[in-house]
Amino acid sequence: MKFDELQQTWQSQEADALPRVNADLLLKQVQRNQRDFRASIFRRDCGEIGVALLLLPVWIYMGVTMETPWTWYLMIPALIWIAGFIVVYRLLHKQDPVQPDEGLLPCV
Repeated sequence: MKFDELQQTWQSQEADALPRVNADLLLKQVQRNQRDFRASIFRRDCGEIGVALLLLPVWIYMGVTMETPWTWYLMIPALIWIAGFIVVYRLLHKQDPVQPDEGLLPCV
């Protein structure tokens, strides 16, 4: 097909053939995706905090029982910093919950 034929075919289609978007369905889908994203970030943060706290006694035990250099103990403040930073950041930057009557544009 040539460009003119494609243009004529496109212009001959009725306006009813154009897709319509259901705003309520789109809003619910966006809100669900937003909730799922926030939940996955929360789970990731909890996992990182848990691993950091779990590694603290392991790191101390390995440092005491094994012959390790003094730099080995620098990891202990780093683990505390990681866990503490995530907790403090979460407390200072709380996310506002999505309101059910909120419009699509502010939600997006």
